[in-house]
Amino acid sequence: MPLQPVAAAPVAAPRPSADNARLIDLQNSIRLDWEQLLQAAPLAQLIGQAFKAHPSADAVSTTLMQAEEFNSVHTGYFRFGLDIMPNPQGQLRLLLTPEAAPSAAPDFGLAVRRLAVSYYPETLHISPISLPGSRAELGQLSSEALYRTLASHVVAAALQESALRSQLTALRKITAIEQSLLASANKQLQAGLINQHTVELQQSAVANSTLALSSLREQFEQAGKLLQLLLGVPDAAQATLDFNSLQLARELPLEIPAALIERRPDMRAAQLSIQPSSEQYQHIHADILKSTEAILLEIYYDNLGLRAAQAAGQESDMSLSAARARHSSNQTSYRELLESELDNQLAILQLTQARALQLGDAVMLYHALAGPWWTEPVSLRISHELRAAAER
Repeated sequence: MPLQPVAAAPVAAPRPSADNARLIDLQNSIRLDWEQLLQAAPLAQLIGQAFKAHPSADAVSTTLMQAEEFNSVHTGYFRFGLDIMPNPQGQLRLLLTPEAAPSAAPDFGLAVRRLAVSYYPETLHISPISLPGSRAELGQLSSEALYRTLASHVVAAALQESALRSQLTALRKITAIEQSLLASANKQLQAGLINQHTVELQQSAVANSTLALSSLREQFEQAGKLLQLLLGVPDAAQATLDFNSLQLARELPLEIPAALIERRPDMRAAQLSIQPSSEQYQHIHADILKSTEAILLEIYYDNLGLRAAQAAGQESDMSLSAARARHSSNQTSYRELLESELDNQLAILQLTQARALQLGDAVMLYHALAGPWWTEPVSLRISHELRAAAER
């Protein structure tokens, strides 16, 4: 009698280990936090893409070491290399700023401009002495620190790239307007209406904006390559964010409960390995508090800068509308209209940078607290102590 085929027994899908389950829960909570804070599902998708491309803590560590080769990781995200400053006549003009000197990037670290936050690697790697089973927990905390750092870098890099793309759009328009102003100045020179010095000043403005455009384009390309590295994707495979659609769903606090820092992975590791009453623990605790206060102070200053940029932008929009109306009725020259267009684009550029700094503050605070602050009672008013520090 011929043999009959035997149906294969169904193979149960492997159940994730307890460690993997904890990691999945952590990754899901990080993605959800950022989607809630910025109301940006694409950003949460980018974080998930990065997590999927790094299945182990060793893979994350390798990528973060490679990321240290990028200048923005050393000097801080959201250093755009140009400022918008008023000239003696009160008109906004581009000012190229010197590149910041690279500094040593700490393990598990993130830098935004001059501020840096890192989870203390020496705390996370302390060998347990008295607590049984704490070695495994320290390993979990080290893994958490790495994945939190990876996510923070992904968010910062994605925000930086989108902010640079928005600035490039404005700067291309600025460069085109400056060139039109130069053409107008040459015609006025030929007509004997202005002198050669005025033309030379406009030539300098064209050269300055052209150089700024080249510098910003290079920075944008580097930001894209850094994001590709963090996401583990080939060239041009990652999604992009629309900078103008990014909005903080919650205001950044100016005062928070000090207990929030206790949930950081390095603080939990210190509690496992160091006596809370010890000098070493108190030193770590004090340093973290000081770093967090510096971020809150930066939030205060950047809020002021953002409000000023918003007011300047509204004023510039009204001035441009008035200039267009005057030009359409032949009450003003084409050159004066171009100057109003230029001022408006510079105001847009300034507002984009101010919004980017605010978003950068959100990244820094989230990373410093290793989680959301909006789950606890916080204050949106600056504390007396912080105000005193701001006024010094």
